[in-house]
Amino acid sequence: MVAVNEITTYKEDNIFWADATEVVDVSADAAWKSLDPLLMRIIEIPTAGEESVEVRRVSEGVPVTYVGNRLVAKAAMLGGIINASMSILITASEPSRYLRVAIHTFNMHFADADFRIEPVESGCQLTFRQGFRSRQKLSKSVGEQVAAKTREMPETAQIFNLWVEMAHAA
Repeated sequence: MVAVNEITTYKEDNIFWADATEVVDVSADAAWKSLDPLLMRIIEIPTAGEESVEVRRVSEGVPVTYVGNRLVAKAAMLGGIINASMSILITASEPSRYLRVAIHTFNMHFADADFRIEPVESGCQLTFRQGFRSRQKLSKSVGEQVAAKTREMPETAQIFNLWVEMAHAA
């Protein structure tokens, strides 16, 4: 089942965003509940399996989506090439509505991701967007050209579609 095919890209405040938005036939509750396993799946190192992720909770018993929690990839080698660390920090959480995470590698904050859930008559409008920080300041005209040009961002569609699949299963 493919929930979204088109990705919108744009530049805002030196961040390149890729956005997937679609109305899907799932409840807001199911969409929210599916975020815990989705985040674990995103950071999981496939060769290490479920043991590759450590959840550092700000207090015992809080859900993964609680502000301040950090998901840490425990593998010392990514792709067998370099020593690396990767983590996802929950920076904003409005249960059943909105989740924002900051993604770090090598202790550097390089990306953000938002998950939005808006109930509609036929289910929910879900939005997943990921933003990558730009180290270069582009001129306004170049930035406008980048925003206007549709670039391929397959991982955005894959994560969005996985989210929808997991919400249907919840």
